[in-house]
Amino acid sequence: MRYFNTFFWFCLVLIAIGISAAVYYGLQGFLFLPLFLIVLCISIGGLLLWRIKNGYLRTTQVIQALVQEDYAFKVPENQLPAALASPLQILYGNLKSAKKNADAQKIVYEGIIEAMDTGILILRKGDDKLFFANGAFFQLLQMPRYNKWQNASRELKAFDAYFQEENWKNIKDVITLNINGKESDFSLRTFISYIHNQAYLVVNLDAIQSLIEKKEKEAWFNLMKVMSHEIINTMAPIQPLANNLEFLLAEHKSGLGDSYTDVKQSVETIQKRSKHLLDFIDTYRMLAELPTPKLEWVTVTNLLEGSLSLLRGLLQEKGIEVNVTIPNDKLRVYVDAKQIEQVLINLLTNCVYALDGISNPKIDFTAEQQEQKVVFTIADNGKGIAASLKRDVFVPFFTTRKNGSGIGLSLSRNIMNAHNGSIHFTSKAGTTQFYLGFKMPNH
Repeated sequence: MRYFNTFFWFCLVLIAIGISAAVYYGLQGFLFLPLFLIVLCISIGGLLLWRIKNGYLRTTQVIQALVQEDYAFKVPENQLPAALASPLQILYGNLKSAKKNADAQKIVYEGIIEAMDTGILILRKGDDKLFFANGAFFQLLQMPRYNKWQNASRELKAFDAYFQEENWKNIKDVITLNINGKESDFSLRTFISYIHNQAYLVVNLDAIQSLIEKKEKEAWFNLMKVMSHEIINTMAPIQPLANNLEFLLAEHKSGLGDSYTDVKQSVETIQKRSKHLLDFIDTYRMLAELPTPKLEWVTVTNLLEGSLSLLRGLLQEKGIEVNVTIPNDKLRVYVDAKQIEQVLINLLTNCVYALDGISNPKIDFTAEQQEQKVVFTIADNGKGIAASLKRDVFVPFFTTRKNGSGIGLSLSRNIMNAHNGSIHFTSKAGTTQFYLGFKMPNH
């Protein structure tokens, strides 16, 4: 670290001695020795100048590396003065560490925002680039994902009243947009944030229907939690008491006479209904306590085959034709295979019941990749879903079947939500289509 300073003073001393000696021997009448000493001093001076220039260049390189955030560059400590090299090394290390932490935080925050179902858009004032937007923003609007605001703004003309810089303000509004020929309502929230005197517009976009479904689901689950708690507390003493009564009846059968049969049937009814209520709670728990999906890559072909294998006997018995259209055997989705097989089984089973009494019954399964997602379509040519029932299709325990549990579609929606996917349907007389959407992960 001290090498540069030592070399600098050593060269100056040599030059001073050389000049003094040259003057002295010149005055003594020597010719060649003074010339040699002068040439030597010039050489040492040139070497010293080169060292100074080299130190300057090295310092410039370090500063440029800091400006360009090139942290692969190393500070040449042995080529700079100690008083300069040491602070530069410390500054360089601090900035490198800060940059590393900032990059890590950015990746984490962007990952969190990217995983959100709410569409997020961030614009920076005076910048024609798209500062940030998550995938949900473009998916909600069913438009390609752009990196340049200039390109994205062409398809967002409906937002000009909110996104033009002169119109920036904090608002909460509901807007209606035409998405692929269908009108949809959205909740729009914007607010302005200032960071280092730079203005940013942060936009939150949610589909109104999604918000309603989320609140409805939360309300149902909260209600069912209370109900299940009360039912369990109520039923806990009833079943043991009913069992005790059954034993007592057997012991005092002769004393009851003709009333024995009626009392026995009453006790059996109590046992049966209490068991039914406990089964109901178990069913609810399966709906509410869905385990976290264990995601893996699965081919659509294998996924469908696993579901159809369980229903093949029923499908053949009913004479239902199943048509499968998958573009290629390598098409994959990143899902929990067991959970999605359950969704497919639920939908295919519903198709079987919808086709009861229909001539030439058939089920069509189609899988296709649409940009950053894979879409399954399960369609039947059954009676269709009545308009008055469409709103209640996903409501827990709602069913039109005599022996139905009413949790199939609710469970299916919960599973799709856990996969950050989507499920919706269209129906009219003679046909019903259910659509499952699976997002493709970035990796």
